Order: sequence, then structure tokens, then C-alpha cells
Amino acid sequence: PVHWIFVFIGVSTPIIGTDTLQHHNLFIEMRKRRLVDGNTNLSVCVTISIFRLSPGTVKHTIDPYYPQVLNSYPEVYPTQPNLPCVTSKVTYHTTTTEPPVF
Repeated sequence: PVHWIFVFIGVSTPIIGTDTLQHHNLFIEMRKRRLVDGNTNLSVCVTISIFRLSPGTVKHTIDPYYPQVLNSYPEVYPTQPNLPCVTSKVTYHTTTTEPPVF
């Protein structure tokens, strides 16, 4: 079995990245509101977030037309503020490449 020790930090909404789900063969069964281990079929009930996340924050496109369109609608696609660097002694971290899943 996998034993994880979680350290909770000051975020308003808990996040599990899709890359973590894929790496550990986990999936979210939305109808039954549970997180399922694809290898053992063990599951745990989850709480679905009621918070609305801001839209994606990365504007990587091949066509230069789209960033111009997105920048025309800041209320729909807001720019993200520059956040200060975090100084901590992280023993493990996961670099996510996909949007959060709830």
C-alpha cells in the first residue's frame, strides 16, 4: 500500500492534479463522489468543491490571434498576479502539468 503524509498549506481549495491521479492509477467517480484506486478498486468518499476556480492561467498557443482575443476579455480570462517566492523546506513536491481536479 501507498502511505502518504500530507502537510496542509494555506490554500483555499484542496487540489489533486491529474498527473498525480494518472501516475497512481486513481480516478474520480463523480456520480458516486468517490476517489477509486484503479489497481485494487478500493475507494474513499470525497467532497466536491463548491468553489469556482479561475480559468486557466497559461496562454500557450501556436496562433498569435488567440492571446489577443483572450486579453480583450479580462473579466472572463483574468491575468494572474505575480506571487512572491515561497521559502520553505519542501521534502517532496509534485510538479503539475494539468488543471486541478475536484
